[in-house]
Amino acid sequence: MCKYVGTWGLYPLFSGDGEELVYPSDFQKFSKLHAYGKLFHCIGESEGYLVLQHKLEIYRVKPDLYQPTSTPTFVWGDRVKDKNHPEYVGIIDDIEWHYKFNNPMYFIVVSGKRKTKRYFENDLEILDYD
Repeated sequence: MCKYVGTWGLYPLFSGDGEELVYPSDFQKFSKLHAYGKLFHCIGESEGYLVLQHKLEIYRVKPDLYQPTSTPTFVWGDRVKDKNHPEYVGIIDDIEWHYKFNNPMYFIVVSGKRKTKRYFENDLEILDYD
């Protein structure tokens, strides 16, 4: 399992897949996440479980369904601007996987409101904090 630590990936758990795939005390919050398509960062392992991070939350899951992906260019909390609309400066709020294009897509919050547009790597530019 150590091979997954530090990777990014998907954990497409559906209701029929079985509760035993998620650590018992994490199951309720994981099922509320609706994890299909969400990107996770594997930050460790513990007692036969992968330790996955999504935003500020941590989940422990069996490695059975974990599917590594490429590493996203941006991560949650990164300050970015929309290259096509430079007035849109925001924060990466969520990262999901676009199955057809086989790469991450990003959702940002601008002035406290989440934009409905899906952004891809070429649409955004990282901003340094001053």
